[in-house]
Amino acid sequence: NAGAFMTVYPFIIKRVYDGDAFILSVLMAIFFAGAAVSNALLLKFMPLRSPGKVFLIMQLSRIVVLFLLWLQPAWWLLVVATIGWGLNMGVTTNLARAIVQESAQEAYRGRILSAFSVGMLGSAPIGAILLVRQSAPDDYLSLGLGFVGIVLGMINVVGGFLVTDRMLKMFKRK
Repeated sequence: NAGAFMTVYPFIIKRVYDGDAFILSVLMAIFFAGAAVSNALLLKFMPLRSPGKVFLIMQLSRIVVLFLLWLQPAWWLLVVATIGWGLNMGVTTNLARAIVQESAQEAYRGRILSAFSVGMLGSAPIGAILLVRQSAPDDYLSLGLGFVGIVLGMINVVGGFLVTDRMLKMFKRK
């Protein structure tokens, strides 16, 4: 999902809506505002009775949001879908981490959460690779942004592995 948002969403804004950097920045601010609202709602209503069910419902509801984007809706509906995606992403990201954290045995929790985080971050370079593959050979902006996304995403993933490895070495018994 992060890969779709970080790479495909800008592609949709540019190609479908003929948007520029300003429009994309406004829509990203709307998205993250939705995520912030969902975090506030989670804080108010936690603990949830059935976090697994809520997570599943949110994952399935994301299909509606992505379907709306696929239909190339009017501008106002794009804004509503962006708010919905932000709300959804805030809930699913927090619930996924909480479910993994609560399910992991205490002795392995750090390692499991580290792998979980790297997995979440790893979707961005994959999305960037897909963007580059879909770009026209003469579309230097999309190719350049895709390349930057791949490089930064890989630096993030490799850096996550290196930091995690270093942290785990700190806890090894001597």
